[in-house]
Amino acid sequence: MLIKDPSVFKKYIEAAYRTGIYHLMFLKVADNMSQKRATIDGIDLHRNPQGSFMYMLDSVISHIGDLDIEFKNAFEHIDWTYRAIQKGLMPPFWWFPDIENSEELIEEIPGSSENSSITNKQGYDENWRQSAQHWVGKYGFFTNKIKDSSLDQVMQRLKFLKTHYSKQ
Repeated sequence: MLIKDPSVFKKYIEAAYRTGIYHLMFLKVADNMSQKRATIDGIDLHRNPQGSFMYMLDSVISHIGDLDIEFKNAFEHIDWTYRAIQKGLMPPFWWFPDIENSEELIEEIPGSSENSSITNKQGYDENWRQSAQHWVGKYGFFTNKIKDSSLDQVMQRLKFLKTHYSKQ
């Protein structure tokens, strides 16, 4: 990722404090813009959690725990986010949050998705398979079985987060 604007960190922190969403992800990589579902209160919500830059408040990390290293560089961030969702600290699954206009602050280095040091690495397919098996062993189902939420449910969760966790 290329930081285009050094205020990026300040802007993610401000958005988190304003909304009560303390785990935000830069999601404007690869084809994720086609996965954008809505913009609500300055937060873009995307269906696909593929990203390369995350903001997590340290107290949320303390509450959720560390990344599960059994995922072998595949799914570990999705698992961590899923655990945050289960604790009620995020919008519902399939509604992953990024700040609006984050592409003005960060950009994907051209070719980085296609030439990823993770996905193009020998053994990635096996890492992915093992990680998928670990997910199923941990939760009893794969991510494609997680039900989607309605926009009304998302709005209710965002209102709850703002009411209970924002620092305005």
